[in-house]
Order: sequence, then C-alpha cells, then structure tokens
Amino acid sequence: MTTASRPGSERLPRERARRDPDESWLVPVLVALVASLLLHAVGFPAFMGLVDRLGWLQPVAAIPPPPEPVDMDIVVPEPEPEPEPEPEVVEPEPEPEPEVVEPEPEPEVEPPPPPPEARPPRDPSPEPPPPPQEEPPPPEPEPVDFTGLTLTSEGSGGGFTVQASDGTDRRGPLGPPPTRARRGAPGGEEGGTGGGGTGEGSGPRIVPSSDLSRQPRPPSTSAIAQCMQDNYPRQARNQGVEGVARVRIQINPNGAVSNLRVRSESVSDQGFGRACIQCLRGRRWSPPLDRNGNPVATRVTYSCTFTVRQ
Repeated sequence: MTTASRPGSERLPRERARRDPDESWLVPVLVALVASLLLHAVGFPAFMGLVDRLGWLQPVAAIPPPPEPVDMDIVVPEPEPEPEPEPEVVEPEPEPEPEVVEPEPEPEVEPPPPPPEARPPRDPSPEPPPPPQEEPPPPEPEPVDFTGLTLTSEGSGGGFTVQASDGTDRRGPLGPPPTRARRGAPGGEEGGTGGGGTGEGSGPRIVPSSDLSRQPRPPSTSAIAQCMQDNYPRQARNQGVEGVARVRIQINPNGAVSNLRVRSESVSDQGFGRACIQCLRGRRWSPPLDRNGNPVATRVTYSCTFTVRQ
C-alpha cells in the first residue's frame, strides 16, 4: 500500500540539510568508531593466541626477596684532642735609633782687619816748664789709740779721770806738747810764710786726747747710773749676773755723742754693751778744747759697770 507522500515531506530533509550543513562530518566518524570496536572485540583474543604460539611471551623470573638487615656495630673513634695552640711570641718592637744630629758648622770667623798703618809721629812740641813746687801741707795729727784709757765717774759732781795705760791718773789740762821744727821748702825764702790750704773736710777734725787743753766731761753720772739700772738686761738680772761693758764714743765740738760701738764685754751674750750704748746716746758732754781753747772732736772709751742691787 502506497501512501501518498505529502507534498511537504520531501522538503523536510532538504530543509534540515540546509539548516545543518556542518553536521555531515559526524557520519564518517561514527562508522570508524564502530569498526574499531569490532576489531578490538574479535582481534585481541586472536592476537594473544598468536603471541602464545610464537612464544613471544616468556615467564618472568621471580624476583628474589630482599636480604635481611644485618646488625653492625659501628665504632666511632674518639676525636683526638686538638693540640693547644702555641703562644704567639711577640717580638719586641725595635727601639728607634736615636737621630744623629749633625753638628752645625762653625761660623766662619772673618779675619780681623789689618791694623792701620802707623803714621810717622809728628815733631813733639816743647813741653811747658814744670810748675814751681808748692810746700806740702803739714801732716794732720793721727788719732791716738785709746786702748787702755777708761773714763770713770767720781762722786756726784760728774767729774771724771782719764787713766792712762801706765796706771797714772791725769787730771785737768795737760801741758803743751813740745814744738816741732819744720823744714822749709827747697828754694823758699827764709822766714817766709807757707801757703794756706783750701777745701773742707767731710767731718770735724779728730784731736787726740793728749793734744787737748780740756778733756770732755760726761753729763750727770747719776742720770747715767739710773738709766743703767732701768735698762739692766732682764735675763742677767734674773740670773744675778753682773758685768762691765766698754763703749768707744766720739765727742763732737758741740758736745754731742756719735759713732758708738762696743769695744768689749766682761760677760758676752747678756746685752750689757747694748744697754750701755742706750744710756750714752743722746747725752750732751762738755766739748773738748784744743791748745788754743777751740772746741774740737775727740774719741774716748766709756765703761759701764752693771751691779745687781739688793
């Protein structure tokens, strides 16, 4: 029984082919896949039988079991002790050598200039005649050494005695000394007078006591004695020490005392000399007189006797 095809049925595959032009490649792929499956299902057993017949497959030898572990004692040697390092020897640093200082060259000494040529001496002019010789002035009297002279007070009147070294007492004015003959200058006139000297001295002229017409007299001896008691050295008084001090003094023409110095002390280091000077300083004496009655200066030695009063 035939069926009439519908007029629209033939158009359907065509329309599908037109709609899916890219799906036509699937048909050959599906055919190849089916053929491969058939080949593997039938050909693999046959292939394996062929291999068995040909002896291609041989039994594999059994793999032996691994050996049993063996216990081994491993002895580890002790490490040898490391040797101690030797101490480093520190070499001393060499001392620096002293620098050699080269001596400075000596300066060159220039030679001295040659001495000037000596000129010939001129003719000496005639020397003037020597001046007339003047008569030398008379020598001044030398001061007499008063060693051995002692001024001692007598009574309350303030008088004193000059005791010479020969032990004799001399009181009052002394006689005039013997005249001395003076020789005239050579070439002078007989009976002429000498020329007067000029200039002033640095101090009063000192006249020895032997050339005085009147000896100097000290002030009141009672005042000096009281001063000596007031200035008695304390240490000597406490120890009961007595002593004598001799002081050299200068009596000026106005009676003032100067140039005091200790000549001797019967007991040293007790202060008797200083006490005596203190009592004599500032005292006014009667001025000494020369042969013509003029006040002059002289030097005497004064003794201070210190006694402890009970």
